[in-house]
Amino acid sequence: MPFTVYGKKVDDTLTVSGTGENAYNIKYPGVTKETYIAFYIPKKGENKYMITTIYGKYSYGWKLSDMEVSPYTVNGKTAPELYKFAKEEYDKKYIVNAYNNLALAASCLKPSPVWKYPNESDISDFYSKVTNEANQKYRYPMTLSELPARPMVLSMYTKTTDAGTYPLIMYMTHLNISDTNAVKAENMQVKKALAKTMPGIDKDIKYVYYEAFNKYPRSDESVERFEMVDAH
Repeated sequence: MPFTVYGKKVDDTLTVSGTGENAYNIKYPGVTKETYIAFYIPKKGENKYMITTIYGKYSYGWKLSDMEVSPYTVNGKTAPELYKFAKEEYDKKYIVNAYNNLALAASCLKPSPVWKYPNESDISDFYSKVTNEANQKYRYPMTLSELPARPMVLSMYTKTTDAGTYPLIMYMTHLNISDTNAVKAENMQVKKALAKTMPGIDKDIKYVYYEAFNKYPRSDESVERFEMVDAH
């Protein structure tokens, strides 16, 4: 990753890359007259973190003045790439997919304290717009009344594993979760119902995780659940 040395004790901005979607600027912290900044990212992994090291030339020599670690990619994509993907999903009317990808974009929008994408405000504005639409369209808890046992979707979060970060859908079932075969059979119905209620939830996503409960989960109590994963 790039580094730079500059010779003025003020904030400075440099456009490091070209005009592509991953173009970015670096804003120098004017702490010392000369500063050396280096960025490191791993070669492998879907979710990568960037390490930023900043060295300043003080009267007593070059010293490490700051080191930060922040998310750089999620599911193999940078924030601008996730933003582009979210716009494509939004155009398909996949509101949930667009929202999830924008949330992921927001999580890696600032991979370094000195790093700035030119379209940061566009990403934030679009994230707000899609969040408002999603909140109006989907309200939890949400009962899937078209299914015989009327399972109730409690919430949707994201789950991070070595394979990446993907949606996690939590729902209440009236079936005993110890009867795993029955719960799995109902989960097939839940997936079909959600594909209609949330268009795109079964598209363009590698994994969707599910957790079935018999009792409403609480932060102050361990509640049994049955976990499932749908791999596309």
